[in-house]
Amino acid sequence: MRSYRIPLLVISSQESKTTGQKLYVRLFQRKLSWIKMTKLEYEEIASDLTPVIEELTNAGFLQTESELQELSEVLELLSAPELKSLAKTFHLVNPNGQKQQLVDA
Repeated sequence: MRSYRIPLLVISSQESKTTGQKLYVRLFQRKLSWIKMTKLEYEEIASDLTPVIEELTNAGFLQTESELQELSEVLELLSAPELKSLAKTFHLVNPNGQKQQLVDA
């Protein structure tokens, strides 16, 4: 069984610290996997999460796409239409299959 610990965030201003902690906790509560920034919307935390995400990334609490290492992780991030387009480009047998079938191919 895995256990995780949320370290205390040390961020410059109090408002930024609170916002960063709120976002970190929300992300921590989600499935532990890669999440596209376009899928993140927490209006109650901030209307623009970009600076908060950058602070958390710079502090080492979040990873960026440059740290993706497995092809399967990258493919899981793509939407079904993106996967179908990629499958057509590479002439896969069934480019109109379901998302999981395309990832497995």
